[in-house]
Amino acid sequence: MLYIIALIIFFGLFLISLPCLFFTKTRTIAGRSAMVFLLCIVGVLLKAYYPLTFERHYLKQSEVVNSEPALAMHVRQSPIYLGAAVRSMNQLSNTKYVNLFTSITPENDLKLGGVLIDLDKLQYDFSAADEIVDAALAKGLRVRGHALVFGKASDMFKSPDLDAWLEKYAQEERRGALLNLMTTHIETVLTHYKGRIHEWDVVNEVLGLFSNGEFEENVFYRHIGEDYIRIALETARRTDPDVKLYLNEQLRNYNNQRAEAFYHVIAKLIGQGVPLDGVGLQAHNLYELAPPTTLKTYMERLSRLGLSIEIT
Repeated sequence: MLYIIALIIFFGLFLISLPCLFFTKTRTIAGRSAMVFLLCIVGVLLKAYYPLTFERHYLKQSEVVNSEPALAMHVRQSPIYLGAAVRSMNQLSNTKYVNLFTSITPENDLKLGGVLIDLDKLQYDFSAADEIVDAALAKGLRVRGHALVFGKASDMFKSPDLDAWLEKYAQEERRGALLNLMTTHIETVLTHYKGRIHEWDVVNEVLGLFSNGEFEENVFYRHIGEDYIRIALETARRTDPDVKLYLNEQLRNYNNQRAEAFYHVIAKLIGQGVPLDGVGLQAHNLYELAPPTTLKTYMERLSRLGLSIEIT
């Protein structure tokens, strides 16, 4: 965040110096100032995006692998999965890709907009998702389901635009319509993939991305309220009792107010007896990189609630 503030300041000073280029008396000074500001901006950018490294005290020298074949062997001998998001069949046709990873997550094909082709008739087309899922399973890869309920997919990406769809209903009917769509969708997808996909991100990103821990006021929250999370998890458990149910979230920092809020959301659900098997931490590095020690501590806190933790 400090890098962003610095960039704004330098860019502002650069813009202020530009008008001086049009006056003879100040042209030389303005030109030199503009050059200095540009160099400062470049410096900040280089600093902000230079890869950070942390000492890996948790690794023994014998565990360090420096080649792709050695890494692939190491992964298959370890008790954890190494996975990646898949956007197309081309990735699953890549021998190096398949030999290295042991788990895949279809990035968009399993989301609401990827399988539901008609909101009014609740008509589904699983062909694109099935192609990826079946190919991955045939190659011995685990498949994680992502994601059954994702409000941002509608609000930000309009995939599909649920607000536009809800306009056909009277205000007092919208909660019921959306609730029916959500539960029907969960039942339909889990039934279709029963026995093939054993882990699902049931609800994705419940907190506002840049909030201090408040719920994101997405289309499900606006019309159903916080209870949409509980209802989604209970519907998933009822539909397929054998599936592991995850709540997936993006945290940039693991010891701030937002991380604490997410922990309390999880603890509250468990305290209420809501079915939940695990937590997915997306760990996208947005603007800052949290030290591994803080991530480890946070994962340990969540695991003490009796949950599986995956870095998704």
